[in-house]
Amino acid sequence: MTTLKAGRIFQIALDENDMAFARKPVELFRSENRYRDIAFSPGCRTLYVITDMMGPVQTIKEGHITQITMLCSPGSVIAFTCERSGNSTTTAQ
Repeated sequence: MTTLKAGRIFQIALDENDMAFARKPVELFRSENRYRDIAFSPGCRTLYVITDMMGPVQTIKEGHITQITMLCSPGSVIAFTCERSGNSTTTAQ
């Protein structure tokens, strides 16, 4: 799940009926971007995220929503790739 002004991407797990959360959402990524939409590659190893060109966003340092002059990746498609090694998972942009 993406957030627009908070610049975060969360992993959401649903219960067996797909009607409620199975556990608390897990934050995967955070930046000073406005994440608009998300798509998954076949096999779900890569996440593609579309960002806005401009707009207010929650700053990482101060934590409140402000109009910053430059987003980290304005108007971009960002690919995040998950790689598994043994019992751990790493992500790369």
